[in-house]
Amino acid sequence: MGETTAFSSHTADTNIGGVKSVAIIGAGPSGLSAAKYLSAEESINQVDVFEQRPHTGGLWNYTPQHRRDNFAIVPQTSPFVGEDQPVPASHGVSGAEFVSPIYERLETNNATPLMGFGDFPFPENSQLFATHDTVRKYVQAYGKGVEHMIQFNTQVVDVRLIPATASSRDSWSVTTQRFADKEVNTTVYDAVVVASGHFTVPWIPDIPGMKAWETKFPGSIHHAKYFRRPEDYSGKKVIVVGNNASGIDIGAQINTYCNKPIIFSQRKESLTNQGLPPIIGKVTHPEIVEYLPEPKRTVKFTDGSTEENVDIILYATGYLYSLPFLESLQDTSFPPIGDGTRVQHTYRHLIYRPNPTLSFLTLNQNLIPYPHSEAQSTVLAHLFTGRLTLPTDDEMRRWETKRLEETGSAGFHTLPVSDPDQTPGICLWGSQASGSAAKVLIPWTQKHLWIWENMPALRRAFVSMGEKRRGVTSVEQLRLASGLPAFWETTGSVASTKL
Repeated sequence: MGETTAFSSHTADTNIGGVKSVAIIGAGPSGLSAAKYLSAEESINQVDVFEQRPHTGGLWNYTPQHRRDNFAIVPQTSPFVGEDQPVPASHGVSGAEFVSPIYERLETNNATPLMGFGDFPFPENSQLFATHDTVRKYVQAYGKGVEHMIQFNTQVVDVRLIPATASSRDSWSVTTQRFADKEVNTTVYDAVVVASGHFTVPWIPDIPGMKAWETKFPGSIHHAKYFRRPEDYSGKKVIVVGNNASGIDIGAQINTYCNKPIIFSQRKESLTNQGLPPIIGKVTHPEIVEYLPEPKRTVKFTDGSTEENVDIILYATGYLYSLPFLESLQDTSFPPIGDGTRVQHTYRHLIYRPNPTLSFLTLNQNLIPYPHSEAQSTVLAHLFTGRLTLPTDDEMRRWETKRLEETGSAGFHTLPVSDPDQTPGICLWGSQASGSAAKVLIPWTQKHLWIWENMPALRRAFVSMGEKRRGVTSVEQLRLASGLPAFWETTGSVASTKL
């Protein structure tokens, strides 16, 4: 499929209004949000959601008994590894089950007043930084109103562009397969919204000696996706590679059980772990450069230092962006996936520039995903109904080029708090529409912004309370318990009120 036949029709048209039918891939939080905002539009008369699991909630469907899937490969460096394959269903699960990266004692990094959808707050008795089970129940309750639109136990296996003709606009054929009977169906839609997430294909870099190590000591190199309980590391000498939020949290849990000290390998200090207290007594090394399985199970680092008799190396190194159902677009001049560090040819991390009726929700790192998906869904509702137009193709191309120059590929989707593509900026984009969306986005208040700015301090105070934190259900309760200043006691702009 060449560039001139596949992508020429949109380049002079910044208005993609007139969308009547939409396919949404994924019924996790972002997909549910899109379903609500798009189905509210009277002019959009068909919204179909495809979910490979038997329930809504996406990765929040915790799988305690599953520690491996078809992506559990060492090393794992390619985003082109095919579809997620179901694992044997647990007792009581009727339908396809997929390995989730959720671990037993996970608590959210974001406080519930910010984490929730604008018109659907968390229950008042929810722990302030919620447990994963609370989040799952919350998301599934949020999705009740759109469950009739969802085809469960159904995997999208191919999305293919149907180029415009003289009498028709560009459209998309979406091919799905049901797990129960293997039935394959193809339906044509005006637009496709990808809400399948980006926590599926783990990234484990290829280090000299790693393959020989894994062959001699199979199962000793882990990824955070498959971590479940810290007790599994009892009495082991452990290296955690990576120091983002999940690595620090998992490492702190393992540190209670493993042989001391726990060892961290990191390139630099992280910007995303500020809300977690330090791990006392940990040893820090730079990057691993070599595995030496013989004679002493030795790991070597860039500064020449080594660690011997290592039992487990756990990679908390993140995930690769992988879109196997868009393989047909990989053969064009605008492949969505390159090395897996980002989704290519996007505008503002949302719109697939070569064909803007294809979009991607919550690709970004370092944000509050649920309100962000709402803001993005509002923008899509405006675009699909013609109330909002896109910049020219050249302007969208320049945005991506500039972004890439500033961040590089690996940092492309990571947003600092002040980034114009953070949630407030996407809300501002939607507010420029010529009319109102059928479903109105509830904006953040100044207090919401204050919580956002101060999240690391609030999270740190919460974790420092130990088991007493489980009774904390509000920011005010946390403030009183920990001695933090109140929102109304601070002055100046939101940016100057950090605790």
